[in-house]
Amino acid sequence: GSTEPDAAAPSSVASGPVTVVEGPPLVELPYETDLGLVVISVEVEGVDGVVRPLRLAIDSGAPTVIQAKRVAELGLAAGDVELARDAEGKGVEAAPIVLPSLRIGELTLRNVAAISMDLEVFERFNEPLDGVLGTGLDLGTGFLDRLAVELDPHGGRVRIAQAGTSLTPGGYRLPAGRVDRGGEEEETHTRAVVEIRVGERPLWVTLDTGNNGYVDIPLGLFRELGYETDGPNIAAWQGFAAMGAGGVGESARWYGFLEQVGLGELTLPRMPVDIVGFDSDGSTDVLIGQQLIRKFILVIDLPGGEVRLIPEGDGDPSRFASTFGAGVDIRDGRVQVVALLEGSPAHMAGVEVGDTLVALDGEAVVADDPASLSRARERIDAAEQAGEGLSFDLRRGDRDLRLQLEPREPFADADQADAD
Repeated sequence: GSTEPDAAAPSSVASGPVTVVEGPPLVELPYETDLGLVVISVEVEGVDGVVRPLRLAIDSGAPTVIQAKRVAELGLAAGDVELARDAEGKGVEAAPIVLPSLRIGELTLRNVAAISMDLEVFERFNEPLDGVLGTGLDLGTGFLDRLAVELDPHGGRVRIAQAGTSLTPGGYRLPAGRVDRGGEEEETHTRAVVEIRVGERPLWVTLDTGNNGYVDIPLGLFRELGYETDGPNIAAWQGFAAMGAGGVGESARWYGFLEQVGLGELTLPRMPVDIVGFDSDGSTDVLIGQQLIRKFILVIDLPGGEVRLIPEGDGDPSRFASTFGAGVDIRDGRVQVVALLEGSPAHMAGVEVGDTLVALDGEAVVADDPASLSRARERIDAAEQAGEGLSFDLRRGDRDLRLQLEPREPFADADQADAD
């Protein structure tokens, strides 16, 4: 599913020391995912000299965040505590920290700026996350500020380099950094921003590898660009739960398209988007997520001022993937259908928001086991990507339902009619 923007960084942080990188020019790791996010293992040294392993998702749409309980185990001192909010709107305490030493394979980063914060969503993965690895707080103080990263789902590898020139060459180049240059005044963000075009209009948007959706765009900006939610090729969600590294958020949502979108020298006749029902017209509230990113080899090189999208495989970035059209989450102690796409296979088969998901293909889905819900979400995602059917066992009141659903691309009928 799609995600909401990650939890906000504290509004004021002290300037930290510049992050220093030591070691070889390049390391390579296996490409491993959990709920669609790319996860790597790192080692962090505590004040007691003990090196502890941490499991972190690579999240270009956020600063580096470490679970507060892990920060306590490491014995690291935190700065002033401020109140941030996760995607569910819950208040969470957040404080700036500096990781003295973070090792990724043979690479060592010293003085890595991060935020200490406990987010419940980190416990909802197949294996709990210890945080996310993203930008620093001040410019030059973090992981993505000092290193270039290549995410290659097709070759099954993650490559991390001291210079982007060490990574796979070529592809479509997008200007990138942490500074939005699209407004009257430049604005610095704790996330990676890239320049795209919609029609003739340049927009600085967020590249969000911590988002397992397509491209989120706020309703206000969607309308400012000349689109409406009652236009052609628009489908509404009933309910909605959006999960990402920052939490699970709810809002009115629609599926739709933007036309003539430029990604560097690549122009898409249309680009799938999730339209999020809030009024912001800020372009950096646009989030480019993993379901678009995975159709390319992605190189993030903020020190070099660019992001590169390298074509690979048969995926068409101008089309939505097939979907069952149902999202699930834990509500009232049950795994419930919390989102339903109108016109989707699930909707047409009679699934309703509030139905309890009991099993998938005969395997029980257990509400008090976060790993069980994670496996169910991953199974749905894998079946959608492969275009394979699943058996859904549902409970509605005192009725038990078993539905065999086949995923389908939204708007496929309209596309076929246009072709005819």
